[in-house]
Amino acid sequence: MKKILTPAFWILLLWPFMILAEEEIAAPTETTIEPIISAEDQVLLGQSLVLDASDSAVGNTSEKGNPNYIWIISKDGESETKFTKTITYPFSEKGIYEVKLSIKQGGEKKSVKKSVLVYDKKAVFVTDNQESFKSVNVLAAKSGVWLQKIQLEASDTNFSTESEFISQYQQNIELIRTADLLIFGSASDLPLWSFSQFWTKLGTESKIDLTDKTILRISDKDLSKLLKTTQPVYETLGVPIILAKESVLELLFEKIDRESFVSELSAQGYAYKLVNADSKPASWLPLKNIISYFSQNGVSLSIIYLLLSVPFLAFIVAFARQFIGISTFGVFAPLMLSLSFLVMGLQFGLSVFVVVLIVSYVIRIFFEKVELLYIPRVALLMSFLALSFFLILALAVYMGTSLNLALTIFPMMVMSTISEKFIASQSSAGFKSSLISVTETIIVALLAYVFVDLEWMRTMVLGTPELILLPMLGNVALGKFTGLRVAEYLKFRSLLGDDTQE
Repeated sequence: MKKILTPAFWILLLWPFMILAEEEIAAPTETTIEPIISAEDQVLLGQSLVLDASDSAVGNTSEKGNPNYIWIISKDGESETKFTKTITYPFSEKGIYEVKLSIKQGGEKKSVKKSVLVYDKKAVFVTDNQESFKSVNVLAAKSGVWLQKIQLEASDTNFSTESEFISQYQQNIELIRTADLLIFGSASDLPLWSFSQFWTKLGTESKIDLTDKTILRISDKDLSKLLKTTQPVYETLGVPIILAKESVLELLFEKIDRESFVSELSAQGYAYKLVNADSKPASWLPLKNIISYFSQNGVSLSIIYLLLSVPFLAFIVAFARQFIGISTFGVFAPLMLSLSFLVMGLQFGLSVFVVVLIVSYVIRIFFEKVELLYIPRVALLMSFLALSFFLILALAVYMGTSLNLALTIFPMMVMSTISEKFIASQSSAGFKSSLISVTETIIVALLAYVFVDLEWMRTMVLGTPELILLPMLGNVALGKFTGLRVAEYLKFRSLLGDDTQE
């Protein structure tokens, strides 16, 4: 027993010393030098920049001696060396400089690098696409342009997105004010439209002078079509807007001045369009001129498009009822449902519609037990629906939706009018027939919504608003149609087949 305890006693006694020895062996060699460059990342051409190494960590001077500071400032293969802790360096050429700081103390040496952009112009790049235009910062820096991005975050609908974009422009107003160049890189028209709305709403004291700024929109779309939708923006801002492809960016950073840039585009054969007074549409296009007038006075192009889309929505509903034979709750109900989807978004709009139907059905069950006249009954239904919308709003707030809830109230109330038709249909035709009519109403409304929500449709209608005459003429043609509907052909195809054989 004693032989067993003796080794154990010595192990327990020496164990703490063994652990300390292992920690000392495993501990890494302490690095006493840590160079830190304290300086701005950008400097205006012709100005000097203070490069400071005072925040760097060095070793004990009594043990290792005084540290030596070595600065190497290089650009395009040429370099200059300085040997003090703090230097004031005059940058005489625009572009990207590489600043290297090395600290040597005793037998130890450590280095750190930093890039400094020397610029003579400022640019703001506005985009709503994080994946595109990733190399634009590099192109700008090579030409001595300090480019800063405004990353716009889109919302669920064009209406709420436009409001969100305007808010983000307001947050970056000083950045926009000091820029020499404004670039809009987006497949959508909304960033540029929202900018015109933002600029219009600025007060006299905070107004941004755009006279000497070059405004460029980059897009892969047909430039001729973009010119039509950009013309109202020019009428609002009062300065020419250049439309071109992404390939012109390198040339743009070299020739930021608008006149010289346009001249160089023409000389090198680049495809571009200049939106100015010469591109204004003919005076015999009244709707186009009216839209330009409204845009100049701060009316949102999203609202204008909402009104212009009504003839197309009405034609789709009329075509579905008159030619195909789909049974909907009239023309007004699917039309307003489609407009509600445009304002509120498809997901939120369908949620509201489902709530409307559920509440209407529950109220109908309640009304079967309580005898009420029709008009007071409908008034009670509207009251209950309005209260039920608090649940929708609570869910929207809880989920952090980006919708502008102030814009959704009236579409929600308008949508609730469908419940009146739903209750009336249940009373006259039964629940099954009413459910079929509701389903067909939703289908037609969805088809109409998808059609007018297409980006090319929006561009085409706003570019040539006189196109709304086409669905109006289509309604006239439908009014003259006296044949069988498609649904009737399918329903009576057996009888029609018998008549053909006879």
